[in-house]
Amino acid sequence: MVGGGNETTWEMEKKTAAETVTCGDNRAKVKLECRSRTNGTLALTKEAVTDNTGSYMMEVTGDHEEEVCQLVLVQSPDSGCSDVSEEAYLRNAAKISLTANDGIVSHETRIVNPLGFMVKTPSADCPAAFKELGIVPDVTF
Repeated sequence: MVGGGNETTWEMEKKTAAETVTCGDNRAKVKLECRSRTNGTLALTKEAVTDNTGSYMMEVTGDHEEEVCQLVLVQSPDSGCSDVSEEAYLRNAAKISLTANDGIVSHETRIVNPLGFMVKTPSADCPAAFKELGIVPDVTF
């Protein structure tokens, strides 16, 4: 937390695990949206662009206790990996608390859950990975 009184500067970042296979990370766009809890009015919007590791940082000023904030995927530079799933069981947004009144010890940096674009063509390694995990996919490779 930087500043005093009602002015707080939040830093958000996303970190990728070394084992994670990702696509579209280099120069992908993400957007923070904060909406009023009472009527859904958009109170804040801010965009960021990922670096070559898929990481980004975003500074947000102010306390957003009365708002629901989430980070959403905007655009991938990789045309082969640019779809955003609208399926209810997949996460296409990551909620984040941007208030000092939430019981979270660190008030300076928030780590956002990872989000990812979907590939248009599945990897040739998918069938073996599904078999190893005991998953029966509803698609044919």
